[in-house]
Amino acid sequence: CGMCHSDLHSINGDWGSEMFPIAPGHEIGGIVRAVGEKAAANFELGEKVCVGCMVMSCLSCGLCDEGLEQFCTGMCLTYGNMFPAGKGHDDCSKTHTNGGYSSDITIHQRFVFKVPEGMPLEVAGPLCCAGITTYSPLSKHVKGKKDQKVGVVGFGGLGMMAVKIAKAMGAKVTIFSRSKAKQADAEAMGASLVATSDADSLAAAARSLDVIIDTVSD
Repeated sequence: CGMCHSDLHSINGDWGSEMFPIAPGHEIGGIVRAVGEKAAANFELGEKVCVGCMVMSCLSCGLCDEGLEQFCTGMCLTYGNMFPAGKGHDDCSKTHTNGGYSSDITIHQRFVFKVPEGMPLEVAGPLCCAGITTYSPLSKHVKGKKDQKVGVVGFGGLGMMAVKIAKAMGAKVTIFSRSKAKQADAEAMGASLVATSDADSLAAAARSLDVIIDTVSD
């Protein structure tokens, strides 16, 4: 299981949650050890899978039907939420969920994703957090379009993921970072870098992009 900074916020109580003790982790890569009857057609014992920040939703509302389970009022997070009753595990419904730093975790098949052959689990897990966070907007506004010019603000974990995905979609990528310290990394990934501390470079980049994805917190 990878570590997202939100895991640290959760264990420090920064989100206001008081569901302790808690095992965080929502960048999960693992091996299927048990399969429910309804999931048997889709998953096999021993398969490599990954899981992100949700384990359950109502499964029947309009939002769920549209693939927007994150907005469902019955959505249950991978950790720190009370597991809902009537979802096949009523013995767990009065306890809160625990995440990927647990020894085992049970998830509805809708929120489990198969890991491609040859992909290490430690690589697959973060795709369910940083990966989907950056893929979602890029898939809506860049994927399938020609000659897109994409700006990525910030070049940390999310920023690097955004660069990789945008490049894979065929876009030309410009990174905005505080300095030129990561220029070699940017060039190695096939992107250019503009230092936000350089006013002239910023001015030259004005109105040159089709899409900007912001990966910094403030």
